[in-house]
Amino acid sequence: MKPLAGNIISHLPGGLFKHTPNIGRLELYENKLLGLSDDLFTGLQKLEQVLDLSWNNLTISKDKNIIKFIETLGDDKAAPQIIWYYSPLKNLVYLRILNLSHNHISIICEDWTKMSNLVNLDLSYNNISALSDVDFNFPMLAIIDLQHNNIQHFEPIIYSRYEISATFLMDYNPYRCDCNLNYFIVNSRSGTEMSKIDIKSAECAQPTALKGVKLVDLEPEVLICDIDCSTGAIITTPNYDYNCGSCILNPVKLRLEMFCEYLPDVYPKLPQRINSTYIKLKHVTDVPLLPPEVKIIDFSSLNLTEPPIANSIELNLTNNYLTEAPLELFQRNCTVYLSNNPFDCTCGGRDNVVALDAFKNLIPDYSNVTCSDGIFVSNIVIDQLCAMRNGAIISVSLGLIGIFIVSFTVISFKYPTEMRIILRKLGLWRGDVVHEDLYDAFVSFAYQDEDFIRNKLLPKLENGRPALKICVHYRDWVVGDYIPEQIARSVDQSRYTIIVLSRNFVCSMWGRMEFRTAHSRDRVIVLMLEDLSADKSLDSELRAYISMNTYVKADDPLVWDRLRDAILNRKK
Repeated sequence: MKPLAGNIISHLPGGLFKHTPNIGRLELYENKLLGLSDDLFTGLQKLEQVLDLSWNNLTISKDKNIIKFIETLGDDKAAPQIIWYYSPLKNLVYLRILNLSHNHISIICEDWTKMSNLVNLDLSYNNISALSDVDFNFPMLAIIDLQHNNIQHFEPIIYSRYEISATFLMDYNPYRCDCNLNYFIVNSRSGTEMSKIDIKSAECAQPTALKGVKLVDLEPEVLICDIDCSTGAIITTPNYDYNCGSCILNPVKLRLEMFCEYLPDVYPKLPQRINSTYIKLKHVTDVPLLPPEVKIIDFSSLNLTEPPIANSIELNLTNNYLTEAPLELFQRNCTVYLSNNPFDCTCGGRDNVVALDAFKNLIPDYSNVTCSDGIFVSNIVIDQLCAMRNGAIISVSLGLIGIFIVSFTVISFKYPTEMRIILRKLGLWRGDVVHEDLYDAFVSFAYQDEDFIRNKLLPKLENGRPALKICVHYRDWVVGDYIPEQIARSVDQSRYTIIVLSRNFVCSMWGRMEFRTAHSRDRVIVLMLEDLSADKSLDSELRAYISMNTYVKADDPLVWDRLRDAILNRKK
């Protein structure tokens, strides 16, 4: 037979090789074959070494150059079906090397995986875009070259511990690094036995954020998919609606994530392996009863000062301004994340600490929940919460009491009379001397000043608190007695003699006598109606007394208090 390779053959008739049973190697590369008839390789019972169909225009897809076998899983007419795709090579079961590179092949055919002696299958430079787990079910010693295709996703087989996989060369493909690659990356990092896939140089082509990143360096957390927010279908370009800015699949967290202004009206169906829906909101709203697949509503970083109303759902309230424990949410059986909120943990906010501790089983991040001062709530000893405040109050109180005592002592020494006056008015003074004299004071005055005595002095002293017993000559003296004896008796029967000093008194002979009598007994209190301290007409003895002793002025606002203090406080 003449060589068939390197020609411009575009068609080979069926049954061409039925009379050449001894061919063990067939090379048809570098032609322009568009397809292969179903019976083209009939009769090639010994074609076991090499079949080279590279560098042709062969199209093998789900619609061209293929034989379909439909398998129904069950007897019911509505039972699911599996479609198996076989190529025109289905009878070459003992072939060892098959080269289909540089063609237009877009699927892996079932018959290729059943070539029991296969050691090398070259499918490089074709149009294969995705691989399911069944596409990896090749004989264990085979090397399958899938480089330079259009593969974006693949899902390898998980093997048992002792099984050995074929080796798949899969560099130089435009991988879309999204949620569809998560299955492989997670299992690869965990050491799970899978199909042997050589991707040392493989890089992400999409999305833009991951372009150029090697597949071996991918972190599972970045492998997400954009989905349609209404249907849940995976899309390659986000479609924004009026409410939800984006929706993604997060296979690491096994959830569908929606990022919306408000709660959506429609919730997409959950894809396979996804078990919950997470919703991040930009605006605060109360949470009504939601579909069971909606597990968490995220209100984080919204400057909340009060929590929303919700029932039996998981809420993220972190990074807000809550100062009080959301007790109503706990009572409604909500699970709540609360870290980075300035909770009031003072003595006044003790109920917050008690509530947070009591419901910590509903706070997944309880160990990170802090007070406004940064202290962890979990580190607070509730019984000692107010002890610190009480201790501070006691310390401050003792300090203030100490300051008061010191101040009171200083003032008492500097202003003893004023202090006694104040304490006496408050009923707190107990230092007055108890005496047995008939009178508290004998008042000595000139008759010209009698109106002052009658209308001011006596009412103030006799009606004050305590009331004083005052002796005045016009009322208390015995009519007809000898005046000097009356003066001596009044001075002797009184604790003190009040000298009402005025110019009239200076000119009074009897006034001077009364002063001398009282002065001789050291019982004088001078009430000065006029300032005569510098008057040279004063009796020398009286002038000497005024210059050596204190006196009370009638124009002093505290004149009556000072007189009463002088009478009550001085010892006889």
